[in-house]
Amino acid sequence: MGSKHKHYDYETKLAVAQDFVEFGFTRQEVMAKYHITSVTQVKAWAHKYREGGEKALIAKKKGRPRKAGQESASVKTREQELEIENSRLKKEVAYLKKLRALKAEKQAFGKNVR
Repeated sequence: MGSKHKHYDYETKLAVAQDFVEFGFTRQEVMAKYHITSVTQVKAWAHKYREGGEKALIAKKKGRPRKAGQESASVKTREQELEIENSRLKKEVAYLKKLRALKAEKQAFGKNVR
């Protein structure tokens, strides 16, 4: 079916909010002038503009932010890649040791019960 939501750029949002808040255009006039299909959008942009000014209309990035200091994969040196792999392998060995210890403990417990 696809998305029916229209996305507007910063300049359009700013112009709509300024026309509505500062120049006294009605919602219907602003909607007709900029081809906006939702009254709710005009209200939201006007509210943001009144509360935070022009900067409030700038779109914010979505999703979880990257961890601090995290670099892209292509920037890592060979040494960094080896350190990461070494760390992963150490964790894997520790996990396997713990698993082996738990299995041995379970077997020992089973022998004592009989």
